[in-house]
Amino acid sequence: MERKDIRTRSIDESIWRDLSKDTFRQHLVNLEETTNAVPIAPQYFSAADWLPASPHDPNTKYSLPLVVEQRLADDFASLVAVDEGAQSVAAVCIEQHLGPPSLTLRFAALDISLNNETKTALEGWSSILSTVDADREENGSNAMKVLYHSIVRLHRRRLLARLRSSHWEKPKYLSKSHKKPLLKDIDNLIHRAQFSHTRKEAESRLQVEKHLRDLVSTYQAFENISGNHLEDLYSLVAASFEFCSTASIQDFLVRLEDSIGSTPTPQVASAIKSLRQIQKIASYRRIPISLVSIATRYPQMFTHGLSMAYLPPYQSIPTLIGYESWARTLHVHAEVQLALH
Repeated sequence: MERKDIRTRSIDESIWRDLSKDTFRQHLVNLEETTNAVPIAPQYFSAADWLPASPHDPNTKYSLPLVVEQRLADDFASLVAVDEGAQSVAAVCIEQHLGPPSLTLRFAALDISLNNETKTALEGWSSILSTVDADREENGSNAMKVLYHSIVRLHRRRLLARLRSSHWEKPKYLSKSHKKPLLKDIDNLIHRAQFSHTRKEAESRLQVEKHLRDLVSTYQAFENISGNHLEDLYSLVAASFEFCSTASIQDFLVRLEDSIGSTPTPQVASAIKSLRQIQKIASYRRIPISLVSIATRYPQMFTHGLSMAYLPPYQSIPTLIGYESWARTLHVHAEVQLALH
């Protein structure tokens, strides 16, 4: 796929007319040096905060409400960001067609332009979702299993990276970095549970600690495997999803977040980060469940398969200004690509 020129305006009309790109980039690097490249916590904004509610008949199967459309776009954006690294991001725009009912997914994703494996997977997932029948529960169950296994296979490298597993082959730019496996971070979570519950809440605390220790056992068993570990990876992701779905763990995360003042202590920040990382692993189980659920509720939108459209990426530009030696290539963000389309 041919890449687009990043120069979309003349010098007189450019946003860089009054401030050079190098100056702007140097300011970003200065900020990274000041904060040790640790980003602030993300902020979440609901569409309900800035969009008026669109009239929608909840009984219709011919159009998706905004919240469902948003979830579908977010899930597919996660699924097509396959490789490791900051450039492996994606954005998706959902286009609904009412006559006949159908969906077009428009992707801005660098990984898709680099190989055909992701495109092939998308076509397969579209085919799987087209078979879901609201009147036949076994169809949905079979579709979910096939979809789940396909997603985990495609994202195997990314999952191993999130686990910081001994099975993970580090990319060259991370060859000198040494981070302990995620399962070792869970010890801090067990320790933090003692401070998140009062003495009267000992039973709740013990439940949290049990769930955490069970997860450690699952992760450790995976590390001890030699040879093909794909089947065990299916089980690990499913166990992570069950862990994140338990009420006591969800309550534990809320307690940790509520304990933060203006600035979290390093221990609390580390604990929240570890739980978020486990949630990211669990999402590879959550997403197929969500997709099958949507296809079951709105079968007419999936019956004929999803149409896929791919935006050509913009050129990458080398730079000498970077916080890390391996982070000296500039990319146009996927969401910017969609905005410019």
